[in-house]
Parts: sequence; structure tokens; C-alpha cells
Amino acid sequence: MKHTDDKDFAQKLVPLLDAIFREVADRRREVRLLEKQLATATREGDDDQLTELRAKLATHRRELRLSRKEFERLGCEVDESNPNRVLILGSNGRRAYRWDAGDVAVHRVLSDAGRSA
Repeated sequence: MKHTDDKDFAQKLVPLLDAIFREVADRRREVRLLEKQLATATREGDDDQLTELRAKLATHRRELRLSRKEFERLGCEVDESNPNRVLILGSNGRRAYRWDAGDVAVHRVLSDAGRSA
């Protein structure tokens, strides 16, 4: 997708960004739950359950990686310092707008340091 710093375009991404983030949040919760279950199964020595839990955990982690790639295809990147923030790249390849999970609007980025108006 073409990179743009057009605010209207960035704003139109919000519903899609929100949907992706909801999935990411669900998967993060599931990963934490599976990690706890895996620790318990390891202590109990339940090999059958270990195999099943490891497979489920691998699937959720793979889907989280794919979500990051989906953001990239949209011309966005997840903010390294705030995983609940997406930075929308402008046509010059620099960060133009940011969107925080749960927001209904994008915000202009004033610098690559993440300050915004």
C-alpha cells in the first residue's frame, strides 16, 4: 500500500487498526494463559498436555508475528517503546501519524521521537 501523510487516509485506517489490535490483545492474553498452563503441565510431567500446549502457543505466537506484518503492509509500524501504539508512515517513509489502541482518531507526529500534537 502506498505510504502517505494524508490525515484523511490515516484516519480511514483506524477501524482496521482497531480490529487488528483487538485480535492482538486477545492473542496476548491467550499466550499468557498458555504459558501458565505450560508451566503447570511441566511441573506435573504431563507429556500429552505439554505437546498440545506447545502447539497452541506456537500458533498464537505465529499469528502475533503475522499481525505485525499486516501493520507493515498497511504502511504502519508498531511503536517499539509502546506496543499499544501504531505509527503511520508518510510518503517520505517517516512517521507522520500515530494511533493509540482504543483511540478514535490519529494524531500528528511532530518527530520520530514520538511527540505529537
